[in-house]
Amino acid sequence: MCLSFRASSPVKAASNSDARGQEEQRRGSSAIGPIGIARKEKRGQRGAFRPVHSQERLTLTLADKVYSQLKTEIATTVLEPGTPLREEEIARRFQTSRTPVRQALHALEVEGLVAVEPRRGARVSEVSLREALEVYEIRELLEPYASYRAAIRRTKDEIEQLKEIRARFEEQHVSDDLHVRMQLDFDLHSLINEIGGNQILAEVIQDLRLRSERAFARFSRSFYPRSRREHLELIDAIIRGDGDGARDLALKHLHSAKNELMFGPTE
Repeated sequence: MCLSFRASSPVKAASNSDARGQEEQRRGSSAIGPIGIARKEKRGQRGAFRPVHSQERLTLTLADKVYSQLKTEIATTVLEPGTPLREEEIARRFQTSRTPVRQALHALEVEGLVAVEPRRGARVSEVSLREALEVYEIRELLEPYASYRAAIRRTKDEIEQLKEIRARFEEQHVSDDLHVRMQLDFDLHSLINEIGGNQILAEVIQDLRLRSERAFARFSRSFYPRSRREHLELIDAIIRGDGDGARDLALKHLHSAKNELMFGPTE
């Protein structure tokens, strides 16, 4: 089973930005545009909404597609920091108009993954080592709990999915392709979060991972052998149903990654 990177919807990101800036949107008024509407519908929140026309739904769907793919490529450093993101080129690539591209870029800008400068356009934002280390501190609080939840909740079907991911780690142990390694890492942790069953926790962790892993890919490339071993140990603990062990191993892995960023390789 090959999992794809589960990027958060641009609907969510853009509506969060708009909600901070417009009181009428926080009240659920008719001034809410299609982005705000779609998010509330997805979350099942109550409120008065105007009808969303079919063209708006199509635009949102296209924006989601563009957003998800660009976010994946930014996360795995296929699109490196500083890479220009030209609307017309992206629109041609996805065979769409510039409107959904503009929506996707706005959502990525809200998340800090894209920087937009007057007369220069959009580009992939730079990576801050300091920010990455701060994010790791928060991840150390959340991800061990997510791993604990996965271990005590996993089902027979989910155990099989974990075994498939484990086999992929075994197969990739000689790979030098950074993007393949990062995708596999995202796939594993997305599955762990899914098994844990807490959607909000999963979304928070995913966004935090994106912010820190870009820095890790940029500043440290020698960590993979130990990272692979630690991932295998974590998978085995979850398969066994060892919640305490999974929690401890997740924390150990995060400590190792953060130390690698701060001090360089230790083995």
